[in-house]
Amino acid sequence: MTTQHIAALDLVAIHADGTRTPVALRVGAPAPAATGDWHCALRLEGLHDSLPSIHGDDSLQALCLALMFAASVLRQFIASGGRLIDAEEGEDAAEASWPLEAYFGWLGASRARGV
Repeated sequence: MTTQHIAALDLVAIHADGTRTPVALRVGAPAPAATGDWHCALRLEGLHDSLPSIHGDDSLQALCLALMFAASVLRQFIASGGRLIDAEEGEDAAEASWPLEAYFGWLGASRARGV
C-alpha cells in the first residue's frame, strides 16, 4: 500500500485443506481521486494480493465500502471452509477462531447469508 494505512490487522488463514497463510489486512486513509470521488486503498495480502482501491462519493462512503468489501472477502473465505485466527495467538488459537462478527457484525451481511 503506497498510502499510509489507518487500520491494520494480522491474521492467519487456515484453509479447508489445513494449510496456513499469513493475512495482512490494511486499510488506507480515504483520499480524493482525480475523478472527483474519493478512494480508499485496501489490502488483504495472503488472501488477495492485488485489490483495486474502493471508491465512494465522499470519504466516509469510500471507507465504509472498503470495510464492507473486506468483510465480504473474509466471510467468503469462512463460508468456503476456511478459518481465521489472530496472528499474535498463533498455535494457542488452535480451537478458537478470530471473532469476525465482533469486528464486522455491524455491517449486517452475515445475518442475511447465515455466516
